[in-house]
Amino acid sequence: MDEGPGSRLNRRDLIRRGAIVVGAAWSVPVIQSITVPAKAGSAPPCLDFGQVCTDDSQCCSGFCEPFVGTCSRCLSEGSFCASTGPITCCPGLECIVAPGELSGICFATG
Repeated sequence: MDEGPGSRLNRRDLIRRGAIVVGAAWSVPVIQSITVPAKAGSAPPCLDFGQVCTDDSQCCSGFCEPFVGTCSRCLSEGSFCASTGPITCCPGLECIVAPGELSGICFATG
């Protein structure tokens, strides 16, 4: 194929070059849309029971035990508690609330 000054493209060359341009233009969005899959066994969106935490929002249970610093289902001995609520003292402990108060402290009952 002669591409000197004044040379003209024939129909076949024009189609071939057009196909190359269209193919390249089509592949850009396809390549950009490819995402790397998440690693297998990646961390869950929240921490499970017994894992170290600093805030309630980090725990799947919605409760980070303040004195222990781990996600928990219940309050350990010495923790501040409420006589009613979704998080209660651990088994063997009781929430002792002084008369007229709304909160108390978890103490052993045995």
